[in-house]
Amino acid sequence: MPGKYVGMESGGLDPAEAANAVPADVTAFLDDMMRRYGVPESAAAAGDHFSTGSRGRYTAKDSAAMLDIAFRFHPRLLVSALGTPSPEIMKAARDRGMLVAALAGRVKHAKRHAEAGVDIIIAQSYEAGGHTGDIGGMVLVPSVVDAVAPTPVLAAGGIADGRQMAAALALGAQGVWCGSVWLTTVESDTLPVVKKKLIAATAEDTVKSRSFSGKPSRILRIAWAEEWARIDTPDPLPNPLQPMAVGRYMARIDRAAASGDTARRMALARWRAHRWGKWSG
Repeated sequence: MPGKYVGMESGGLDPAEAANAVPADVTAFLDDMMRRYGVPESAAAAGDHFSTGSRGRYTAKDSAAMLDIAFRFHPRLLVSALGTPSPEIMKAARDRGMLVAALAGRVKHAKRHAEAGVDIIIAQSYEAGGHTGDIGGMVLVPSVVDAVAPTPVLAAGGIADGRQMAAALALGAQGVWCGSVWLTTVESDTLPVVKKKLIAATAEDTVKSRSFSGKPSRILRIAWAEEWARIDTPDPLPNPLQPMAVGRYMARIDRAAASGDTARRMALARWRAHRWGKWSG
């Protein structure tokens, strides 16, 4: 539920409006990228779970529809990853007896969440997967804890084992919030080829990029991010135009990476960028 996006004055662009707003040079760049890397054209087949849609158009209209579905399952906790929940959303959650949490990459964001009445604030540091800011956890977590006390704070970012959990508690957090570590579990729908890359990756194998959602997020250091970072290529677009622009191309990459063609999968393994924390924004 980001606070800023293209079309926010009207609650968000519809899919046709968003598609029409994608510049021609971005489409041309993506078409050329697919050609140069040999990613084949592919059409959705029966049972195909690879989306050809916009992949993460988080606008007010989209949020309303997703929340309507989520509320039917009577969850206990609602977490906003990209902004302070609106008063309307806070009331809807409260009316259902839900707790509300929100992620914050800066102290000013955490204060804004606290002023809105959020129950739990998640201090997400630079080390985090998914959408992340620029402040390291050693600085961010205690700063947020002090700024919003007595509101409980969870630490997020680079936490995957007991030592890092203990460090977070020592910094004043009352718990931790993990995301990327779950991507390699049996229950995760992450592609097998990506799980192998995540397990093999080191601390030096990630980069912060706006190439998926238009907002900074941490991904594996692969050709997709490198292509968008070149000085002679278009800049990533703001949300929701970037996910609208790249959605069908990422579906092509997913299908090719998951195909039975071993040689193709090997060639695409270095290519396939995973959106760390994609479920949290």
